[in-house]
Parts: sequence; structure tokens; C-alpha cells
Amino acid sequence: GSKSLIWFGRIRLELAVTTVPRGLKNAANIVVCGYSMPATDGFFRYLYALGTVSDQLLERVWVFDPNLQVEPNFKNLLGPGARARFEFTPEPFEKAVFRLNRDLI
Repeated sequence: GSKSLIWFGRIRLELAVTTVPRGLKNAANIVVCGYSMPATDGFFRYLYALGTVSDQLLERVWVFDPNLQVEPNFKNLLGPGARARFEFTPEPFEKAVFRLNRDLI
């Protein structure tokens, strides 16, 4: 099946720097749960830019967050190809787990 990279809020810096770019390069699906990506956080944008330079085509970019103001934070980060596969779901983590299990895993 497709490889997915799932980001649950914040993770340790060392893990992010070594794991996230490699995971993004190989991921067909990117799922972000409960992370608002505030404008002041350039680190996530840097990791996304670094990790998505590859020939891998994305099947889905899926963001779960109950705060509707989070959607443009992610949508504005994406290029045209990823934006066409972007889905924002305004649900909390607890509901996201069920959706992921049903629709992705």
C-alpha cells in the first residue's frame, strides 16, 4: 500500500530533523493532526519544503484540526499539485483516528 507520514502536533527537534524530510520524500499521503502551523513557525515550512522535493506524487494531504482558522495555514503552503489533493477536516484528534483507520489504513 501507500506510505503515509502522519504528524501529531509537535515532536522533538532531533527526531523531526532526521526523520520528517526522509518520510516526506517517500510519502504518498501526508496527514497532520492537531497542529495549527502558526505563522511564526518557519520550522515546519522548512521541513515540508526540504522533504517534498522528490518524484513521489502525493495522493492526499489531510489536515485534522477543530479550529477552522488552521485550514489556510496549510493550504497556502502547498503547491498546485498538493493543493488539488488537500483535504481539511475540522475534527479533533479522537475522531481523526477513526477516519484514518477507515479511509487510509
